[in-house]
Amino acid sequence: MLRVAVEEGYYEEPRKVTYGDIAARLDCSAGTVGQHLRRIEARLMSSLISGAAERATETDRHPDPAATGPSR
Repeated sequence: MLRVAVEEGYYEEPRKVTYGDIAARLDCSAGTVGQHLRRIEARLMSSLISGAAERATETDRHPDPAATGPSR
């Protein structure tokens, strides 16, 4: 479903399709499309945020010496 939404332009600005357009292509209801896309988006955001937090924590533990400049 996410692939169809991306391919059809749902995430473009301005949107090129609606839930109804995606639903017609997938033979389901617009409500189903909306529900699934919201769940997918929530999972993606949660994953992105937790991944960013993990990377930040790892950087705090092991800073990149090249990023901090030469030691004196």
